[in-house]
Amino acid sequence: MKKSILFPAACSLLAWLPIHAFGGDCDTSRRASTPSSRFAVDGEEVRDKRTGLVWLRCSVGQRWDGKRCFGEIRLLRHQEARRHAAALGHGWRVPAIEELAGIVERRCQNPAINRNIFPDVAELYDNSAKYWSDTPIAEIPPLIYNIDFLTGEADGSTELARLGVRLVKGPIR
Repeated sequence: MKKSILFPAACSLLAWLPIHAFGGDCDTSRRASTPSSRFAVDGEEVRDKRTGLVWLRCSVGQRWDGKRCFGEIRLLRHQEARRHAAALGHGWRVPAIEELAGIVERRCQNPAINRNIFPDVAELYDNSAKYWSDTPIAEIPPLIYNIDFLTGEADGSTELARLGVRLVKGPIR
């Protein structure tokens, strides 16, 4: 089951345009859905000024070196992701689907995220970069929503699948 969160757009193929601010293929004629100005950067964390949520800039398994994320992204099962967040403490958690969808950059693909804010998102496996949410799909109880940060689309996976994890803290939206 695919539920599109990204409205498909013809992405610009003009390599000389200044699209490096977001990376990948971006339609620069469209307004950014996650402009860098929306975020307050503080080292390895960023606060979304619109939602008040605080995100880790790097995926679980990576570390922030002051400029970028380095290391291997860990692919975790859903319960492993939840346990990892709980072990970090300080309110870190797996985001709800609406929160995760809120950081999708709708004018870009490959990746569909603002790479200035969330660098080093790349294919994890099978032409995808799927990240866990903590939201079950009500219509299909064994599935939990995820977001593919290459395409920006939502999908569902069983809790035994191994996906990327991006942690958040703040009030659940």
